[in-house]
Amino acid sequence: MKKIISLLLLIFIVSFLVFPQYSFTQDFKVDLNVLLMENMALQVHQLLAAQLATGDNQQGPALLFSANLINNSGSTKKAVIKFSIRYNGSALANGDSNPFDLDPGITTVTNITILSKGNKFSLNSLDLTGEGEDLLSQAMYTGVMPPGNYEFELKLVNADDENEELASGSDQKYFVKSGGNLVLMSPGQNATYPDIREVYTDQPTFQWQSNSSLFELFLFEEQADDGGDAQAVIDNEIYAEFRDDNPNINKVTLGETPAVYLFQLTYPPGARRLQTGLNYYWKVNALDGSGGTITESEIWRFKYVDPSQQDASKIENQQILSLLRVLLGDAKFEELFVDEGGEFVGYVFKGEMFNGDEVMDFNDLHEIYIKFLSGLITLVPPIVE
Repeated sequence: MKKIISLLLLIFIVSFLVFPQYSFTQDFKVDLNVLLMENMALQVHQLLAAQLATGDNQQGPALLFSANLINNSGSTKKAVIKFSIRYNGSALANGDSNPFDLDPGITTVTNITILSKGNKFSLNSLDLTGEGEDLLSQAMYTGVMPPGNYEFELKLVNADDENEELASGSDQKYFVKSGGNLVLMSPGQNATYPDIREVYTDQPTFQWQSNSSLFELFLFEEQADDGGDAQAVIDNEIYAEFRDDNPNINKVTLGETPAVYLFQLTYPPGARRLQTGLNYYWKVNALDGSGGTITESEIWRFKYVDPSQQDASKIENQQILSLLRVLLGDAKFEELFVDEGGEFVGYVFKGEMFNGDEVMDFNDLHEIYIKFLSGLITLVPPIVE
């Protein structure tokens, strides 16, 4: 029995000497967890927008990470938070808090807590490195950070001796460069829908929304052997191509955090002419500051019909209906104008529209449409006679 006790005592002593750094209790500990799932897009505002909030006004940014600051010492400790972000192993940003009292127990902080101002855990600033500034300048066009491994680290150090690290925690995730908002609006509709909407002008206006201010738009002409297959059509030669520097583009800023833009591009008269009776497919790519593709849109299509073969009122009628669908929303539009079989009914344009007692023309309606999308006006329930 004495031999067994001596052997156990020897094992305990050797274990203590060889592994002194491990213990069942720690005076201080940091558990940090990035809350976004792997392979999601990392939005710029998730990193930076919280700095705009102060005090209790902490609306806006989603939670990006949380950290439990654990004090098992039994007494309050004066501490400083040192926070850093690394991108693919290189320093991206870092910042320090003012000294604060860390009470015994568990204190939880988040990206909103430390990046906003007005609480004891706030960082004095989040300073970008040179590489961080370059990445951010590219991301500001799109609202989405470049793809790669992002590591977040939060350290607790002694406020009286910042060389003394009390505890640290880190977590990293691989974020992709996608997930941006890119929504096509007109002309036509999604190429997966069985019916094809007709367009009665050889200068249709392409409209879409995007988080990126940079884009490229591609137009393709359907060939007889494509069989209505959208992928086969966009494998054809590009019929027309436009970029964000095109003078015909009209851009309206709908939001800033994150950035959202409405684009309108009228097909220029000098571009390759549309052929009556043929189907055209189009798509948009959102680009970053270096010209790389962030997000690809769906594929939409429409049929061009020569306006000289149509009643002039039918052309303006179609333009008005296009705007009304956006202004009213799909549900209200279909309630008013579409029957149970999906056929358009119940609307005849008689040549006059009124805003109050004032007669409106199409340009007036279009101006209201832009103000509505820009959030400058709201609409009351419409009266349709």
